[in-house]
Amino acid sequence: MSTTSSWDQLKKVREEEYFLKEEREKVAALKAKRAKSLEFLTETKEKMETFERGFSPLRGMSMFRANIAGDLILDCPEEGTVTMTYDVLQALLKEAKKADSEILPKWEMFVEVALDSHSDDTVVDIDEAI
Repeated sequence: MSTTSSWDQLKKVREEEYFLKEEREKVAALKAKRAKSLEFLTETKEKMETFERGFSPLRGMSMFRANIAGDLILDCPEEGTVTMTYDVLQALLKEAKKADSEILPKWEMFVEVALDSHSDDTVVDIDEAI
């Protein structure tokens, strides 16, 4: 009976080792995927900072870099679209929850100006307009 018990214990230990190894591999894969995502986001931020003028991937209309309350976005007035990073969107959503937000009026002004008419300046800086 002790032999069966020993084999059962050995089998259980090997099974646990197998699942631990599998878990380590999955964690390593997730870490690699996260690192790749962070690298991509960093590259995107760098490209947004150096972007001056280009064309929208949707319909090829002109896009311009805009600075609103310190946040960089890409504005395509002809299509009525704005491109921003998740960080900018997250910060904007956090600001929207605050009752005394200083940033939201700047975003509202940007949207009003964009809807009325948009200048062909390469960089729009709402902070300077206020």
